[in-house]
Amino acid sequence: MLVELAKLGDVAAAKVSLERVCPTLKPQTMPISIPIAGTLLQQGDEIIRATITGSIPPDIGVQLIAVLANQSKLVEIDELTRHIEALELKK
Repeated sequence: MLVELAKLGDVAAAKVSLERVCPTLKPQTMPISIPIAGTLLQQGDEIIRATITGSIPPDIGVQLIAVLANQSKLVEIDELTRHIEALELKK
């Protein structure tokens, strides 16, 4: 019945039929192995190198660089907080 509707031009029926025959692919997580020691800059260099050489897919490289950028913001906030607390103690 669904196939017949799709043949008659029912786009929704065609979509449902296709989804049943060829389900949507879901991204799969793959383990990656890159050095995590060193500064954030060194870690970023490793991620870029691994992406360029094909050790990790470009989309994963982008995500990892974003994670490092967020980590750098946290480090900056932590350092600023410590400096402010040290200045307040000197008052």
